[in-house]
Amino acid sequence: SATGVEAWEQWCSNCLLTEKDTYPAYGELFGISTAEVFGTSDRELAESILTVEITEGLMNDPYGRTEFVESIDFEWIGADAVQVHLVVRGIDDASIDLTTTIDQRAR
Repeated sequence: SATGVEAWEQWCSNCLLTEKDTYPAYGELFGISTAEVFGTSDRELAESILTVEITEGLMNDPYGRTEFVESIDFEWIGADAVQVHLVVRGIDDASIDLTTTIDQRAR
């Protein structure tokens, strides 16, 4: 079992690790798309795309827990993976710090 904030954090992590439109059980708004991210050699463009995908993905929380996403930082691990650190602000002044690795090979 998890507290409300812990459950929200688990939902956020799962969202970032799930390729959008891959699993019908999740619906078409859940997850993030990474094909464009790993399809470009321009890291600035890739980070811009990822910022939009991460923000939109987390804002699609069906329970409305996410208010905004801030301070997204990227650390590239080769051409096929990036570690992402971000802060997600939510209802009732909740805040979660997330660090996850988005790896093209695992998607």
